[in-house]
Amino acid sequence: MKEAAMLKYPNSPEDHVVLINFFGKWLLAIENPKLCKIVLSNSEVFYKYAYAGLQEGTLSGDLMGANILSESGPNWKRHRKIFNPVFVKNWDTMTFGLKTKQLLNQWDSLIENKKSINVTEWMPRITLDIFGLEVLGIDLNAIKENTDMYIKYQRMMELFNDFILLHLPFVYKHFNFLSRVKNAKEAINDFNKIIYDIIEDKKSRKEKVADGDLLDRFIMASESEVGGLSIKELRDSVLITLIAGHDTTSTSLICTLYNLAKYPDVQDKARREIELVMKSNDKRAIPSYDEQKEFYYLSAILKETMRLYPSLSSLPLRIATKDFKLGNIDLPKGTLVTISVMAMHHNKSHYENPDQFIPERFYDEEQNKLKCPMENLNDYKWLPFSGGGRSCIGMQFAIIEQRILTAMILRNYRIELSDELKQSEIPFAKNPILHPLDVNLRFIKI
Repeated sequence: MKEAAMLKYPNSPEDHVVLINFFGKWLLAIENPKLCKIVLSNSEVFYKYAYAGLQEGTLSGDLMGANILSESGPNWKRHRKIFNPVFVKNWDTMTFGLKTKQLLNQWDSLIENKKSINVTEWMPRITLDIFGLEVLGIDLNAIKENTDMYIKYQRMMELFNDFILLHLPFVYKHFNFLSRVKNAKEAINDFNKIIYDIIEDKKSRKEKVADGDLLDRFIMASESEVGGLSIKELRDSVLITLIAGHDTTSTSLICTLYNLAKYPDVQDKARREIELVMKSNDKRAIPSYDEQKEFYYLSAILKETMRLYPSLSSLPLRIATKDFKLGNIDLPKGTLVTISVMAMHHNKSHYENPDQFIPERFYDEEQNKLKCPMENLNDYKWLPFSGGGRSCIGMQFAIIEQRILTAMILRNYRIELSDELKQSEIPFAKNPILHPLDVNLRFIKI
C-alpha cells in the first residue's frame, strides 16, 4: 500500500480528513464537503463495503439482505431503476393526516389526566403505522394497540441493539444451541413469514394496482423489467424501506418536538406560519400537498434538527475499487472511506455556532423561503439523506410526513419540556444509529 502517499496530511484540521487504522485496513474519515462530493458522486469507484458482518447467514445479512442501500455496481443500478419510478410521485397527505388525528385522540386522553407524554414511545408507533399503510397496504394499528405484527416487528428491530451477534458473526452462524441465537433467528423467521405471505398474496392477484402501496408498485415495476426482483429481493426491499424510513423519521420527529419545547419563540413562530398557510379553521384539518410545501419556517426547523441530530453519525463504509486521486490525497485501491456526517454538521468551518439550534441559518426571512430547498443536496454540508447519485430515495416522503405531523401537533398543543428535561439534553442510546431514549414532554391543548 502506498502509505507515504496517503500520509501526506492525515488528521489535518484545515482539510477535515482523518486517517484511521481500522482493523488492519486504512480508513479515511471525511468531513470536507468538496471531498465528500467527489466520493458520493463517484459510485463506480467507491463501492459500498461488504464486510463479513453483512454476508448472508450473519445477523445483519439475515436482517437486511441485499438491498438498494447495501448493493453496488450493476446490482445497485438494477434496484435503482426499479425503485426510481416507484418513489417519484406527489404523496397524498391524507394517510399522514388521518394517522395523526388518531395520535392526537390518544394524546387528548393522556393530557386530561395531566400526564407528560413520552414521545420516544409514540413517534415510532405512528411512523410505523404510516409506513405499514404506504409500504404494505396494511394498517398495523400500532397507535392503538400492540398487534401481533407490531410485536414481531419490534422484536426483530431489537436485534439491531445486540452488539455480540452483530459484531461477532461466527457466534450467530455457528452457535445455534445458544438461546440468544435461537431467539434471534426465530424473530427474523416470524417476521419474514408475514412479509413473504403479503408478497405472495399481492403477486398472485390477477389485477395489479398501479397506484397502490409501495409493495404493489415494487412488484409491478419489477415484473416489467428484465432481471426484476426475486421474492427474496422484494422482502429485502420492504425491510430496508421500513427500517430506513420508519426509524430515521421517528428519531427526527422526537428531536424536533424536543427543540420546539426547548425554544418556545421558535415554536410560536412556526405555529403562526402554519395558521397563515392553512385555509381551514379546523384545528385538526389535514394540510394539503400544496399547503405543506409552504411551511418554509417549519422546514427550516426540521432541517436544523436533522443537522444537529443526524440519524447516522457516519455514512456506510465505502471502498476504493481502484487507485484514485481524492483532492490532494492518493488513495490506493482497497482504501476504506467514510463520510463523518455528525462531524460535518458540527464543524465551525461549515456552520457558525454549530452546536446551537438556529433554524434561521436555513431560512430567508425577507423572502419567506428556505435559503436552499430541502431537496437540494448539492453543497454536501447537510447530509441526513446522504448526497450524490445514492442520496436517500425516500427523502420526499420523509419530509412531507414530518411537516404534516409536526404542523398538526402544533395547531393543537403548546409543547413544554418536562421537569427532568429542563436540566438536561436528549438522552441517546450508545449506537452508531441515533436512538433517543425517554423524551418526556408536556402538551397543553390550545
